[in-house]
Amino acid sequence: MWKRVNFSLAVIVPAALVLLLLSPRPLFSKNRALFIYEGGASHDAALLEFSRQKYISFNDLARIYHLSLSFRPVSGKVSLSAYNRRADFIINSDRYSLSGVSKRMRLPVRLSRGMAYISVDFLSSDAFADFTETETLSYPDTGTYVVSVRHNVLPARFHSRSDGTKILIGTKDGAALSANKLSAGRLTLEYSRGRVIEESVSVDDGMVREIRHSNKGRTAFVEIFLSENASAPAVTVSDDGTTVVFVPRSMMAPAAAVMSALAEETSSSTDPAVSPSPELTAFLVSTAVTAAASAPVAVKARPTVSLRPATPTIGKPKTRIVLDAGHGGEDPGAVGSNGTLEKDVNLAIVLELQRLFADDENIEIILTRFDDTFIPLVDRTTLANEKTADLFISVHCNASMKRSGGGYEVYFLSETASDMEAMATQILENSVVELEKKKDRKRTKIQELLWSMIVNEFINESSELCYLTTIEIPRRIKVENRGVKQAGFYVLRGAQMPAILVECAFLSNPVEETKLRNPAYQKRIADGLYVSVKQYLKRKGGAE
Repeated sequence: MWKRVNFSLAVIVPAALVLLLLSPRPLFSKNRALFIYEGGASHDAALLEFSRQKYISFNDLARIYHLSLSFRPVSGKVSLSAYNRRADFIINSDRYSLSGVSKRMRLPVRLSRGMAYISVDFLSSDAFADFTETETLSYPDTGTYVVSVRHNVLPARFHSRSDGTKILIGTKDGAALSANKLSAGRLTLEYSRGRVIEESVSVDDGMVREIRHSNKGRTAFVEIFLSENASAPAVTVSDDGTTVVFVPRSMMAPAAAVMSALAEETSSSTDPAVSPSPELTAFLVSTAVTAAASAPVAVKARPTVSLRPATPTIGKPKTRIVLDAGHGGEDPGAVGSNGTLEKDVNLAIVLELQRLFADDENIEIILTRFDDTFIPLVDRTTLANEKTADLFISVHCNASMKRSGGGYEVYFLSETASDMEAMATQILENSVVELEKKKDRKRTKIQELLWSMIVNEFINESSELCYLTTIEIPRRIKVENRGVKQAGFYVLRGAQMPAILVECAFLSNPVEETKLRNPAYQKRIADGLYVSVKQYLKRKGGAE
């Protein structure tokens, strides 16, 4: 009897823990809610229940949606103002007026302890969306509300290049550039009848210091703050309405003055003005020593025979890059609190990255998957080897048991994980092998024997590309930079070229999940990867 009870507990307890971890849980108690803007800002609010319906105070409503509030307790009248419009409500009434037009809500306004409350259902109505120029998506199971600001001027995208910085500002729904002014190191772009998501992005690439987005009345502004050494910018508008700003690098601008100018340094040069920076040199040495110490087989001398076929010497060959969208098909990868699937985010980023490289005639892009298809891990690097690729980049999103955990991190291959969190990520990403229909028989004994050679052969290149991505991506999506790490990912094993795995942000973090599901942020991640690869290839003397 005792043995039978022990066996039951041994089965039931782990199963219960798994169900507890995988089932959706509220981020707050039933009386708390989290409002997340797609730009990343978040606000929490207390909710009250009236007749089993959840209500939010007008005070919190005004704070979260940036509204002006007026409450007259004697008359019971509550007024909200936004964009020269006003909405009036009456305590205990389901009727309200919007700019003088009488309307009706599903539930009446309530009063509790001297404060007025309105049903959270009203936040998802068309009337409230039109009044605040926002869209609110509710997730009752997790107590979160995702708020997206209606806008017709898209967030600026920037690409730092050797000759200057290129900035792209897209428009939609009839918005168009109406004026541009250059004054005191600041280029101001005005879009009449435009609206933009208000935020600022730090660039600091030697030409541009910052890009700031703001609204004033019915005009959207994009301000580009130039560095002291930047040349006068050129502003053009493409046929599709995209504003293209090019800020040339002045001949007097010190290329090594900023971190992004690492791409302009030459690793083989003896000139201290263009030699690798001390930070990068120290980083490469430390990672090389760490990985060499963890390699399973000690290699005293490199083989004289290349692990890849010789590159043709006739003409300049294209740089071949394999982009791998992690997971797919029956393997969703991580799943966010609000149902975002990692496999979908990964593919969206990779497809955008492919579009960015489309104009580079010196670069050939190969995808491991084009759609929602399951691809075994070993087949991904096998494809890269068969195509004699020059780079392999696997795109993923992270997850953690801690909902507050977040940030960007990037990995290169090592048999030993660099820390416990890297080990947890390794276990998470490698768990997909359980879905594969057959064991990996493609890796022969000779591949196992050469594995450590491959790690040592490409460790510097892989870690250098990793380092460049930590400069470009976190600042674009405004998440913590968790740095470069090492782990034994199956998808990187056997890659006969520099190979990295990026973990863009954490789907288990509700704020970062909101960013990852936003196409604008997916494009920013792709921008960061694109610029990092271009900088890396520039350093290596490859395609530019």
